[in-house]
Amino acid sequence: MEVRPARERGQESALMMEQQTEPLLTVRQAYLVMFEFLRCHYERGPTDDIGGLLGGLSLLTDGSPADSAVQSDFAGAVTSVLAAEAGAGYRKANFKLGSRGSA
Repeated sequence: MEVRPARERGQESALMMEQQTEPLLTVRQAYLVMFEFLRCHYERGPTDDIGGLLGGLSLLTDGSPADSAVQSDFAGAVTSVLAAEAGAGYRKANFKLGSRGSA
């Protein structure tokens, strides 16, 4: 996976990766990547919200999440993203920060 520095990306999004080197992940690997991302975020500045989420996402010795609802929620997210990507593409990550709180 190659993520190019901003000065080399031009107009590309910071998350754009070279298609030919983009790794394919299993659903389990994608789950673990999500967990690692959140864990690293939590380490930078612990919050109760992220800590609680990580607790529920933690895998038990049998491989299942500590919060039993997480497995079906994650499976639903995988299904939604894959279905969207098979069509026009997943667009729910395309948002702009609002002006909430500004005068």
